[in-house]
Amino acid sequence: MTGMLHKVTAGGRIIHMEDKEIIGILDGLISKRVNESEIIEYKTNLFDKEMFGKYISALSNSAALLDEKRAYIFWGIEDGTFNVVGTSFEPFNCKLNGSNELLIPWLTKMTGDFEFEFRKIEYRGKNIIVLLIPAARWVETKFKGIAYIRIDSQTTTLDKYPDKKRLLWKKLVQETFEEGNAATAKTEKDVLDLLDYASYYKFLNKRIPGNNRDIITMLLNEGCITNESSVSSVYNITNLGALLFAKNLEDFHGLSNKAIRIIKYKGINRLEAESDFTFPEGYACGFPRLLNVVKNMLPKKEVFENGIRTLRYAYPEIVLRELIPNALIHQDFMIKGQQPRIEIFDDRIEITNAGEPLIPTNRFLDMTPISRNEALARMMHKLRICEERGSGIDRVLDAIEKNKMPALVIKSEHSSVISSVYLYKSWNQLTKEDKINLCYQHCCYLFYLEQKVMTNQSLRERFNVKDMNHAVISRVISDTRKEGLIKGTAENAKKYIPFWA
Repeated sequence: MTGMLHKVTAGGRIIHMEDKEIIGILDGLISKRVNESEIIEYKTNLFDKEMFGKYISALSNSAALLDEKRAYIFWGIEDGTFNVVGTSFEPFNCKLNGSNELLIPWLTKMTGDFEFEFRKIEYRGKNIIVLLIPAARWVETKFKGIAYIRIDSQTTTLDKYPDKKRLLWKKLVQETFEEGNAATAKTEKDVLDLLDYASYYKFLNKRIPGNNRDIITMLLNEGCITNESSVSSVYNITNLGALLFAKNLEDFHGLSNKAIRIIKYKGINRLEAESDFTFPEGYACGFPRLLNVVKNMLPKKEVFENGIRTLRYAYPEIVLRELIPNALIHQDFMIKGQQPRIEIFDDRIEITNAGEPLIPTNRFLDMTPISRNEALARMMHKLRICEERGSGIDRVLDAIEKNKMPALVIKSEHSSVISSVYLYKSWNQLTKEDKINLCYQHCCYLFYLEQKVMTNQSLRERFNVKDMNHAVISRVISDTRKEGLIKGTAENAKKYIPFWA
């Protein structure tokens, strides 16, 4: 056994592990005949480059789930027999098929600059290649934007296993973005000048303390600032503090692209923008003004109710109050160059946040939500900007049902989650997809919130369709069943519940 012959690290960080440690691991695996698993893979020579990237993602995420520091791929070890046969695979100068692009830079790019390390060692007189794959930290490890996982020795997409996805995120959020620093080495005056601390007390209906020391103590206790080392008069403003209370996010390098962009279009597409600007204030302190800005851009009309002239907006306010904070709370701050957006069209509002959904988009009602940003979610609730976890979407769907609006559409595109709310449409204006979405959502609403089952009659009432036209509703139900979204109850095939019930 000899020492290291060659080492290449991707991502710029050395993964500290001596060759003798690797050899010790190999000795243990072979002597105990440890088969391929969630963190171990054996190969003899080079395999498909696409599978290469999937293995890196899957093994990294599985290592995090198992609380292991890293996972391993060994070339030169036969799977099953554990014979040490050596390998001719040379990753350090290996090129992609039909290209001059080198394998390691390509893998680094396709995995989002993920840090992995190749080692070449001599083991029992044979050349062995080892790929050290660190456990995922902060966010899932992805290949080409998709996260993978190991189930025993099989590699598959993480989305197929929502329970494992939820558990993984619970482990990853132990180190949070919110705890990072947005600004460092600030005086007490700097802190008070940069943060709108007064809004904290206003939201909670409390008096602003008469001295700055009490305000600083509050900001420390809430995690909005930290002391820098042992110098009590010098502070760091955390990402949490800046995101919540910044007077202007442009004052914080690295957070300006997380300010909310508001765009109003002419018509129902993005061909012509009527207005396009970025709202500069922190999410909490600026929320009342943000809400008013958005409301004033929406269609509205004056109505008389009980002899009183009232301005009625085209969308229920509760929909905006819940969906906007929800998008802010659940965004993936590790994705660069994407800011939260509110886009207003003539027929809909689209609210977009960066990040893949942590639960399936058709299960937002019944599954307990997972937040990437626990501290941000906690503070937004504490300040009464949004509802208790899980109840906000209930209130949104309740408002949509009672106002007989089209279904709330939540979809995942290009590493973003888009929530779309539509103005009222008549039966003839609804597309087939609209009808299927509404049928499923109505079924979920009744089952989850009303403890009822959907029937042809309840759906006719939801669509404002006359009883004589029950056949057209039957077709919608049939189409929704074909999509696998609803099913008949065990007791009565003409009563329907969601597929997950």
